[in-house]
Amino acid sequence: MLSKWAWSDEERAEHEGFAESLLPAIEEGKRQLVELDSLKPPERQKSGRRTYGEEHFRRVAQVYAAAYTDASALRVSPTQTVADYFTRAWGEPVSYTQAAKWVARCREPGRGLLGPTRRGKAGGVLPSAKPNEEDSL
Repeated sequence: MLSKWAWSDEERAEHEGFAESLLPAIEEGKRQLVELDSLKPPERQKSGRRTYGEEHFRRVAQVYAAAYTDASALRVSPTQTVADYFTRAWGEPVSYTQAAKWVARCREPGRGLLGPTRRGKAGGVLPSAKPNEEDSL
């Protein structure tokens, strides 16, 4: 008799197929982690604050857009993904609050990197911010 935790042959085949379907995403994640090594945080001013350029906010918008398109499957906040991304990239903690401020700055009308959204709701991803194969994270 099988224990209640044993998988049937059909369940095992289904789970093995699912695991194999994740391999391309895992390889892409490894490639992106190698690229993270090249990212460095901006230098601090005398006041201790950092100044962030347009390239930084373009990267924030790209990470947010990529996370937003995958968020339905992963159930992860795109803003939290931005915080996690830059924490790994810089090797120092980036809080959710700081990431939310960056996302808000990307939504500023003058920048136009992300569109408007309702408070507390993810979204506002513009077609120009969506990642493509040529301009990956």
